[in-house]
Amino acid sequence: MKKLKTNLLVVAALIIAVVTMSFKMADDSTVYHYTSNSTAAGAFATVANWAEGAGDCGATGNKPCEIEVPDGSSLSDLIAGKTNAQVLSINSSSRRN
Repeated sequence: MKKLKTNLLVVAALIIAVVTMSFKMADDSTVYHYTSNSTAAGAFATVANWAEGAGDCGATGNKPCEIEVPDGSSLSDLIAGKTNAQVLSINSSSRRN
């Protein structure tokens, strides 16, 4: 009985390990940084004002710095049709002057 209990515990541990490892562990998001100096209405939601990769955020201000776009989505999906305030709220801790 004790041996059966031990074997069941080992099998359960292996099943848990396999299930855990079967999930995708990597974060495949893409970071974009705001490249424009414009703060005009709708400027933050203009895809052409963003470039892929991390940027130098500098001091906190009223312009976005970086947005992380999850895998399976696009920058356009994330910001299209949003106001400047809505775009800023996507990543409110990432702002620049």
